[in-house]
Amino acid sequence: MVMIGLDLDTRDTRAPAGGHQNGFGAVSNFLANPIKNEMGQLVMQGINLFGLAISNSNLHKRIVELFTIIESFLIKDENEPILSSIIKYFPKLVSTEYEDRIKVKNMLTSLYSVRSALIHHGKQKEFEMEELAMLQQGIRVMILNCMQQAKKHETKISLLKAMDQAMDEAFKL
Repeated sequence: MVMIGLDLDTRDTRAPAGGHQNGFGAVSNFLANPIKNEMGQLVMQGINLFGLAISNSNLHKRIVELFTIIESFLIKDENEPILSSIIKYFPKLVSTEYEDRIKVKNMLTSLYSVRSALIHHGKQKEFEMEELAMLQQGIRVMILNCMQQAKKHETKISLLKAMDQAMDEAFKL
């Protein structure tokens, strides 16, 4: 699956030729010189929460923590339907390929039910490890893309409105 994002170059210019660094250089640069707006604060929080979530050996709780990161970036307010908002924005932040976006939407729906089973019913529903890996990779890409978008959009509302506008402009009969 190709997980690319919005105008993001994740090559580390300090890495050996051909080296791939998975955004570590970009994160390091961001932490050293954070963008001081709402989006920048969300990115800082997202980086911290991602580190905590990845280190959680209880995979069901990890899923809950990972969805908390997504929700912090992609939910406009407490009245926004959570799953529909996540499905609307997250795939577009992590992939440019239509087929991959469909896979991401299916993964989100599946793992969101795992999250809800634990949060609302205290049950640990079975899930596919491949889906968890996809979620983790997607959040990494989302955070990296939001680092870039923080330069253009001071708030998450601004970013989400820009995404809505792009989706509206792309749809033509």
